[in-house]
Amino acid sequence: MTMTNALNRILVLALVLAGGAAAEDMPEDAKKAIATFETKKRDIDAKAAAAAAKEREGLVKELNKAVERETKAHHSADALAIKDYLEQLQKTTVGAKKE
Repeated sequence: MTMTNALNRILVLALVLAGGAAAEDMPEDAKKAIATFETKKRDIDAKAAAAAAKEREGLVKELNKAVERETKAHHSADALAIKDYLEQLQKTTVGAKKE
């Protein structure tokens, strides 16, 4: 889950707890507008997540090539730094997928 998604969920929860989102008390057009917004927001979030995943895959490929290049050039400190970054990227990616 992205930080924006988490913040949006917290905001919605706060509104619900404050009594600002009692759907049964709203006119039908308002309910429909909210439902339409939520559907569009989910679609936008899904597209953004897919685009980010694609960019992440490209970054991983590029960095793996850099690791190979730096290893062959006997620049072990540089290769290690890139590997460490890739490890952290993997951990954050796995953590995001679990949520």
